[in-house]
Order: sequence, then C-alpha cells, then structure tokens
Amino acid sequence: MPAIPQLARIEAYFSDEALLALEFFLNGALRCHVESGYSPFTHVAGDKEAGRRMALSAEQLHAAMERAMTERQLTPLPRPNAAAVPATPGVPFAPQWEAIEWIGVDLAMPDSDTMVMVSTAHPDEEPVALGWYDDETGFWHESSAVVLTSVTHWAAVPFGMRGC
Repeated sequence: MPAIPQLARIEAYFSDEALLALEFFLNGALRCHVESGYSPFTHVAGDKEAGRRMALSAEQLHAAMERAMTERQLTPLPRPNAAAVPATPGVPFAPQWEAIEWIGVDLAMPDSDTMVMVSTAHPDEEPVALGWYDDETGFWHESSAVVLTSVTHWAAVPFGMRGC
C-alpha cells in the first residue's frame, strides 16, 4: 500500500454511505458527551485526560465529515428526537416543562466530574453554559474543558437534554 501524503484528507477515503454512517455516529457520541454528563470517550478510555483527547479528535473528525458531506451535497441521516416528548392528541409537539433549581456554589457543589449547567459572573464567559466541577483541582470547566473562573450557581442538566 502506498504511503498516504501527510496532508491527505481522511474523509476522501470514505464512500458516501460510510461517510453518512460515521457522521451520524460521531454526532450522537459528541452530543452525548456534551449534553448528558456521560462521556462515552472517557468510558472507553478509562481515564478523563485520554477521554478528553479522544473527544477532541472526534470533534475534528466530525468537522471533516461535515465538510465532505457539504462538498458531496449529502443530506445527514435523520436524527431521533432527543427529547422524546410524548405525543398529545391534537398537538404535534406538546411543550415539556421542567423546573430548574439553581444552587449557589457557596451552599453546595455537584458531584465531581458530573455535567451540570453553570451560571457565571465574568463578562468574558458565557452567562450560562454546560460544565463540571473537578474537586481534585478545585476548578470549574466548560464542556469544552476551558476553565471557568467565576461560577456563581449550578443546576442539574434538564432531563430533556439527556437524550443519548
């Protein structure tokens, strides 16, 4: 087999069918990683740092798959409804309401490494984001692993977002 040029685009070696299937898989795994508090990457790697590196690689590969799908004018495979809202007779999409209880970080902290919603006070940070608290280091992290410096409150992720 000839050597692959250093700058070769990996997605060029996928058939349309394989490209769609891998994009669908990566989309689900990354959505689960970000939205549910459960990281399939950390689970497989068995260690948080290796799982973080796997997730970053998956994000890069997913971006390449999306770019190739655009270039090939492919339509993504249909996604299941993540919220799985039960049908209400006569109403195609019934609203689902959930109360969100914000807890001050001076009152209680979430379990370490559990994905939660966070509220921050720093003007350079998103006012509300997904993140987690690492009790070993004492730092809050955004879902992309960026350290957050001014978390004031946290709340459990709403059930409707736990769609993986």
